Amino acid sequence: MGNKYNTKIFNNKEEMFDDNQNETSDANVTASTNEENFKRPKFFQRFHDKKENKKSANAVSLASLFRYATMIDIIYMLVGTLGGLANGFLFQLMILVFGNLLNSFTDRSTDLCGLNFTALAIDYCPPDYQLTASNYLSSVAVCHFNRTMFDFQGQIKKQTLYAVAIACVSIILGYTQVVFWSMAAERQTKTIRKKLFQSILRKEILYFDLHKTGELNINLTDDVDKIHDGIGDKLGSTAQFIAVFFTGLILGKFIYE
Repeated sequence: MGNKYNTKIFNNKEEMFDDNQNETSDANVTASTNEENFKRPKFFQRFHDKKENKKSANAVSLASLFRYATMIDIIYMLVGTLGGLANGFLFQLMILVFGNLLNSFTDRSTDLCGLNFTALAIDYCPPDYQLTASNYLSSVAVCHFNRTMFDFQGQIKKQTLYAVAIACVSIILGYTQVVFWSMAAERQTKTIRKKLFQSILRKEILYFDLHKTGELNINLTDDVDKIHDGIGDKLGSTAQFIAVFFTGLILGKFIYE
């Protein structure tokens, strides 16, 4: 009787131990699941965090970006902007010259197809001279055509000279646009580096304990280089593209409409 009672108590203890072990394992699984859910942000939560990080970055206005510009820098930027605007205008003017050049070729081919070669041979060429479309251009030395009738080469030369002149002026204006904006950006970034270095030297010793040495180098080089790229010749190119857009709009609206 005693052995049966002891066996029953032992079995009850084993069942209680198994139940406690199962509860412990379930609690561990639940805790690990909660920990994983805590570590893994939800899909939309990630985008929300990115938006908060983007909002935390302080935006700088255009006026504050050029607050270290001196009067000489402003003059440089104005000259570079004028060079960019003029360069954009010449770009559309070059397209206009090329269009006139192509019109000279197409008009000349149309004129050749509509000419009366028999009448021209009687009026301007020696007797019994056969004038055709194939030998018309080579008959200038034989036949005495009027200058107004045979001005194709003169038109081509004139348009070519226009194109060469516009190209030379465009090279000078493009050089002015890039150089003056680059000089203004270089002078301003030099001032910014100087101000930043002076600000670092005035910091307390605790600042250098909290910030690494490489971080200071990044502030002096990479961040200032980004400012240099932002206020450099890209703004001159922006002025050039604006001039190209409005000049093309005016030419297409009022000249070729």
